[in-house]
Amino acid sequence: MKQKNYFEWFDDELYTARSIRDRFYKIYAKSHSSNDHQNFIQAKYEFKKLNDQKMIDYFQNKSPRDFKSSKKFWEFYSRSLVMRKNKANQHITTEIKYENEKANSN
Repeated sequence: MKQKNYFEWFDDELYTARSIRDRFYKIYAKSHSSNDHQNFIQAKYEFKKLNDQKMIDYFQNKSPRDFKSSKKFWEFYSRSLVMRKNKANQHITTEIKYENEKANSN
């Protein structure tokens, strides 16, 4: 598969899932049928779920030394993951939770 400059976790499995999602969207855009819409929504959900899991796996296997600059890392990271600040204390977020899976800074 021809690959563009996507994120490092973007592999052939994600390209295939994205192609399926896009194909279902084109079908739905032409037909506007309820069934085609459901197919598109399901494919969109599957692609997002797979992308999120691969992104989590990618970051769990990385350390701060794997990134060229901390500024670039945090610019990317803050756009990719939504972190909620705990208002009970002013400590830096050390854990991210997604679908009952946790990643922490330890």
